Amino acid sequence: MSEANPDLRTGVIERCTARRPCRVCTAPQWCQHIGDSVAQCMKVADGAYKSVAQCMKVADGAYKSVEQADGSVAHFHRLTPAEPRDPIPAAPPADRADAGLRHRVYESLLNMLGLSLNSSRRAALRRRGFSDADINRLRYSDYTASAKRWDIARSLARRFGTAVLAVPGVVVRDRGKGPYVTLAGAEGLAIPIRDRASRIVAMKVRRDDAAVAADPKHKGKYAYLTSHSDAWAGPKADDAVHVPLGTDLSGPVLRVTERPFKADLCAVRTDVPTVAMPSAGAWKCVAELLRELPHVRRVQLAPDADFRTNPQVARGLARLAGAARELGREVRLEVWDGERAKGIDDAINAGLTTDLFDPDESQAAIDAAAVATLGSVEATEGEPRTRLRPLRKAIDDPCELARRFVDERHRLPGRGPVTLRYHREDWHRWDGAAWPVMPTDEVRSEVVACVEGYLDLASRSLPVDPDKPPPTAPKVGVRLVNDIMQALTAQTIIPHTVVAPAWLDGRDELDLRVCLFARNGVVDLAALTAGRSDFLTPPTPHLFNTTALPFDFDLATSEPCEWLRFLDGLWPDDPDSVALLQEWFGYAITPDTRLQKIMLIVGPGRSGKGTIARLLTALVGRENTAAPTLGSLGERFGLWPLVGKALAVVGDAHLSGRSDAVVITERLKSISGEDLLLARDYLTRIPAYIRSRTNRRGAGA
Repeated sequence: MSEANPDLRTGVIERCTARRPCRVCTAPQWCQHIGDSVAQCMKVADGAYKSVAQCMKVADGAYKSVEQADGSVAHFHRLTPAEPRDPIPAAPPADRADAGLRHRVYESLLNMLGLSLNSSRRAALRRRGFSDADINRLRYSDYTASAKRWDIARSLARRFGTAVLAVPGVVVRDRGKGPYVTLAGAEGLAIPIRDRASRIVAMKVRRDDAAVAADPKHKGKYAYLTSHSDAWAGPKADDAVHVPLGTDLSGPVLRVTERPFKADLCAVRTDVPTVAMPSAGAWKCVAELLRELPHVRRVQLAPDADFRTNPQVARGLARLAGAARELGREVRLEVWDGERAKGIDDAINAGLTTDLFDPDESQAAIDAAAVATLGSVEATEGEPRTRLRPLRKAIDDPCELARRFVDERHRLPGRGPVTLRYHREDWHRWDGAAWPVMPTDEVRSEVVACVEGYLDLASRSLPVDPDKPPPTAPKVGVRLVNDIMQALTAQTIIPHTVVAPAWLDGRDELDLRVCLFARNGVVDLAALTAGRSDFLTPPTPHLFNTTALPFDFDLATSEPCEWLRFLDGLWPDDPDSVALLQEWFGYAITPDTRLQKIMLIVGPGRSGKGTIARLLTALVGRENTAAPTLGSLGERFGLWPLVGKALAVVGDAHLSGRSDAVVITERLKSISGEDLLLARDYLTRIPAYIRSRTNRRGAGA
């Protein structure tokens, strides 16, 4: 009889008698009963008792027969029908369950495991710096021995159905008596892995030190609860970043460390929001989290102190740091006395002070660790595993030369953002305020000059053999330059789906359509008109805007007296025309084209049309302005000059008899209507404002 059911402990077991015979075989002896039913055990399902009888005589109808120690055979009969069960699939599900289902299943699993902890495990957690309240709140639990797992798994299957098999850790096994649901994984301490929404998306089990020592074939102390390594071959666990329970990720700083224990302790004992990588090599999921947190400006990397000698940690740290810098984040390395503490949790418990390197020092330390561990040998589980040997590339390797060119000529100090990008068949160079087009010939000339000087210096530093002629520098020819340009394109390209203006680091702080791009920053017109003081954002290469006004934005500038006198002379009795022109000038200096308008100025010769056009061109910037003719808009490549420009000025709106007025009209309507047009093999919207002038009405119609 099961002793796990407290309701059965009060039952009195009595042998069958002539007055109360067996309900199965009617025999007055051999059998036993509890109360009014003859039972071997009672099973509870959904609050209702299910009776099972043990009979020593009748075998017909028994669902199981067991030979006893004295040689007799006991036959087990169900007194009530067995509860129907969902059929167990023959094959595991192809996809892992979504985060919501995983959270509900793992939450139920932890509820069944309870808050009881092995005394040695609880003591180990206390030594790590956790209080009993922290241990209970974080839901650390004993992961049960295999004898109890089938019962827990069966309860989970009853609650969630066969969908529970898509949750990593829930498996199906068959030991000759039919398939049954159970739980996989080694016995140890269960650690919930949570996402940003505090959902439990994975479970890790930390095996006890004694178990690890007794089983050297098992890799490491930590293992995910997974179905993939089992014979069931179910779904793998999710390599997710662990976000400790209650962590607020809305601030500008984020600390990244290894192992969930370390992140949990940092959340309990420090004020810096901390997350944990699944492993040293799983850096991509952290980079993905940074893309989801554009407001995080500084990333503090807090690896174990052995990152300088551990090849896997050093390489993963270098890649994570590079990915964070590509996203425009400041990377700082957090270190402490490695002789007294290995991990940041040890440093916190020892009361050590951590030091925060500046970005340059951090990059130098990370690069030095990555280079120093390239040729090392790592001993794992008894057999040494040789890591990659140092590889010396040729001095004229195009990829290395392209990287060197970017680092020396087109990168901000302190390993900052790259200032040369390739987008839609054009090169763009950051000039401190915008990304204007840089002609390809200028890029090639810079490449030749930089590479020639480097190859000459590198060749002089090569070892000299006295028996051979001195080494010569490789020739910087057309083929090498083309190879470097191809590598440079791959390293700096912006996807063609990005349409300027757009943020390159994923942030979404401003409505860029209602902003002014000036030489001293981005002006948020919504904040300016609301009277806020934070209307000006400093210029940054993380914002890809191809045009900017050629002057600083200054609210304290003086009144344009000469311009106002000029307008008074043009329209002395027509203030509406003056107001309309002012409105158009303001509209033209923003990237907003939602009004879908084209300005047409009609007037006789020497009436100020050219002066207005030249002043508007100077205001927007000559390099930001195109000067097409109406006839050129109808030609095959007529839209090309307008790509990336803020303003298009048509000097005289006249058409010759050979021009296709229908095509020109369609293109003008498409441009003003913000329609997609094919230009340079890309479907794009032409953001240019078109302003035309003519001497007579109906010109170009």
